[in-house]
Amino acid sequence: MATASPSELKTGANPEHASRQAMTNVTAVASLRMRLWNRAQEMMAVELTLISYDPNLTVEPSSGRIRHGVYGASMSLPASSCPITHARPEDLVALRHAVLRPTLPIDSARFPGDLEPTTIHLCARADSVVVACASFMAIPFAGRDAYQLRGMATDPSIRGTGVGARLLAHGSGLVAARGIDLLWCNARCSAVGFYRKQGWTVVSPEFDIPTAGPHVKMTAEPRR
Repeated sequence: MATASPSELKTGANPEHASRQAMTNVTAVASLRMRLWNRAQEMMAVELTLISYDPNLTVEPSSGRIRHGVYGASMSLPASSCPITHARPEDLVALRHAVLRPTLPIDSARFPGDLEPTTIHLCARADSVVVACASFMAIPFAGRDAYQLRGMATDPSIRGTGVGARLLAHGSGLVAARGIDLLWCNARCSAVGFYRKQGWTVVSPEFDIPTAGPHVKMTAEPRR
């Protein structure tokens, strides 16, 4: 057994004790650092989860900044910078789901008739991202040849810019060019004001769609 010298006892500088103490300190510091690192990772994971699952937040790749809006479009985006183009059905599913059916499975945003050759799919894009969409399907109404407007959705961050009105007018012109003189839709009651401004008329009492709430039927005359 090692015996401390008088000088070591006087100063408390026992080499073996000092070595054990130093090792204990190093272990404690390492343990503290590991706990802090794990905590930081947990907090980062929570933050990323919040960003990933909030449909109103997106990360701008170029700067890493978080922007509001389902797809991060600028709230001051001019309508003229969102060209109206034809689209594939799959191009529209994400926006349909986010705006119209967020509590339902994503397959609920795929509609019967999407793949029919007579169906017209349109969208507006901002920096290649779909920010508004509408589909026009050849479905008779009240015994007449007609096209039904379905799945009209606009990113909340660009509402009021005129993009939705332009999209509807463009589709109306395409339907008229096919010799059809009647458009109809099941309109959400909250959107009736918008459709009336575009020349649509309510033609039914209010009714309820269990997965989407109160609606009315509306019609319009397609215009080129």
